[in-house]
Amino acid sequence: MTSPKPRRFGARLGVTVAASTLAAGAIALPASAQSVDDPDVNFQFESLITPGGERSSGVIEVDFGPDFSSDTHTVSANLAIHAAGDSFEFDLSGAVQDCNKGSLGTQITCTRPDADSYTFFGFDYWANDLAVPGVYDYTLTVSLDSDEVESKEGHIEVADGLDPEPHNAFRHSDIEVTGVSPGDQVEVSPRFLQEDALAESAAAIVVTFGEPFARIGKELDGAEAIAGYDNCVDGIGLSDRGVTCVITDFEDLPGTLFTFSGPMTYAIDEAAPGPQGICQCYYSVSTVNEATLETELGGEFWDDSSANLLGLVTTDSWDGPTDELDAPYSGTVTIVTAEHPFDLALDDADVEGEAGDQRTITVPVVNNGSADAYDRLDFYGTYAIRGQLPAGLELIGLDSEDDQHWACLDSDSLGHDYGNQEERTELDRFDFACYFKKLDAGDTLDFTFTVEITDATSSADGLIEVREAYTPEYTDTLDADLDDNVAVIGVNAGDLIDDGDDDASGKLPATGTPMTILISAAAAVLAAGAVMFVVMRRRKAATDW
Repeated sequence: MTSPKPRRFGARLGVTVAASTLAAGAIALPASAQSVDDPDVNFQFESLITPGGERSSGVIEVDFGPDFSSDTHTVSANLAIHAAGDSFEFDLSGAVQDCNKGSLGTQITCTRPDADSYTFFGFDYWANDLAVPGVYDYTLTVSLDSDEVESKEGHIEVADGLDPEPHNAFRHSDIEVTGVSPGDQVEVSPRFLQEDALAESAAAIVVTFGEPFARIGKELDGAEAIAGYDNCVDGIGLSDRGVTCVITDFEDLPGTLFTFSGPMTYAIDEAAPGPQGICQCYYSVSTVNEATLETELGGEFWDDSSANLLGLVTTDSWDGPTDELDAPYSGTVTIVTAEHPFDLALDDADVEGEAGDQRTITVPVVNNGSADAYDRLDFYGTYAIRGQLPAGLELIGLDSEDDQHWACLDSDSLGHDYGNQEERTELDRFDFACYFKKLDAGDTLDFTFTVEITDATSSADGLIEVREAYTPEYTDTLDADLDDNVAVIGVNAGDLIDDGDDDASGKLPATGTPMTILISAAAAVLAAGAVMFVVMRRRKAATDW
């Protein structure tokens, strides 16, 4: 069901999700491309604060999708609160981007030059002691270069004389469901405690059930909350994901344990891998006043006489909260899938030619499993392809570096990357390392690089491998067959590779399916005595995994 009015409720939950979830973000493939003129904008902004109260966290995410030309545009976001200049404070010291405060103090502008398709801005804010209680409008404007591409309006309330958390009277417990088969629907019924009396202005209890998010707020695949009640709608706040339910028939019963009158249902993607915490999601129970109910939630948009309404019922036991800091704001819903692996694989490559020739090599990476290889990591990608070139080949460039699906490390970062992966890799060193985010079952993602043959008679073989960039939480690997994750790179070694030689590499057998790798001559060959430098703009490896 869709709410008849815009929904801005849920900013606190959104900030909690952005700060706490341990999984990670999804790549947008061409089938789901966003228009460059119509980006996805996710704005998380607390709608109720008190003068001199605690800081709140704001999040602005802008996703232009895969058709966006990275490193060529400037993305900016301007947030203006229409209030007196001494009302609000912003702390931008922790921002990784260029953010500045306006002269009046109620406006910030964040800018990201040479932006990628996904841009994240974060900041802290609060109302100072001089803030006059009231409701203040704000405007968020997102621009691409000098052109406005998105604008959002809302309001923030400064409440005076209230408890610092007047609408968070409940303490949430957590719930976990394991062994869920992909394609199933899961019903969850968490329990929670009304610890404090409800605010006198409480006009409705609002329940939200979120969907998978990465730590920085990116949307993840795998689980979808279903708005199966007449008083529930799709979406939380400004996001179309998750479910929001509004309950106006309630009692104020401090000290009482509650659960819901019916379960919340999550639909699990039939291609979800497992075992994996496919839904490390959040739910929340809080109250809103009459003004918020009407302006942000659309009032009572359901039929009171309906028999299909979500409500609260008392219960007699619970396990208590797992995290005392988060318990006043949200609880977790964890859904772990049953075993359902993907199978990443690649093939051997034979580089044919004479000394001095340049060859461009395309190695297809394929997912032969029945599960999608999901993106789950707040990093350059969740999966990596790494290579160890044989004697007789010199790396000239990583052609896939210009492809939106790949993020490649520069040479200074390869040693650090190898140190992190030494116990998990079959390679002796990394001559290149590139990351990608996801690969659906049955799909292929091409990886292309260019080498120069320096010794056409070399009998040594190199290796190339594709692996998960991390160790999953519930198993050592989600890959069904690690034997086909490593393949051989040879120089004029077609006979050995094609014949399936058991020791072509000198370290490992050729484990990929023998095939003809796509190799084409480079457009230009180095002139005698000339030195060619390929300048590549790559991302540095993280210093702390």
